[in-house]
Amino acid sequence: MGWSLRKHTIDPVCGKRIDPVKSGIAAVHKGRSFFFCCSECWAAFQSAPSQYTGAPVTPPKGWWERYVKRVAKSTGGKPPACH
Repeated sequence: MGWSLRKHTIDPVCGKRIDPVKSGIAAVHKGRSFFFCCSECWAAFQSAPSQYTGAPVTPPKGWWERYVKRVAKSTGGKPPACH
């Protein structure tokens, strides 16, 4: 299978930067592995994988990146429910 062992990857649904080893939620679509920050993102991907497998999602930048980092810090690294 195409499991990735990179240190960080991007959730294709919400764009959050995650550690694929710690996330524990993954799916394989057309031989490519995808990792998710929460079960809600995984379920959204499972319902329409072709919607999320187009262009790669880039990590957040600017004020959104700072916001995402603050949320991660305040929740102790646990992702908030995305959907």
